Amino acid sequence: MISVTVNGESREFSHEISIAELLNNLGYRRESIAAAVNGEFVPRKMFDTTSVKDGDTLEIVAPIQGG
Repeated sequence: MISVTVNGESREFSHEISIAELLNNLGYRRESIAAAVNGEFVPRKMFDTTSVKDGDTLEIVAPIQGG
């Protein structure tokens, strides 16, 4: 079991997972968000290959539209 903080909320997963898998589990559409792990921006093209590990902090940001 790993514990990860996502946007300030503690989440638990059964194993180390990729950002893409985590986003899918939480219902996010990866095309419309930006992500950072431990304060480091992760390009979308790396979501499948970047793992989230026990103790990591993930920030997920969705663009805001309007004017």
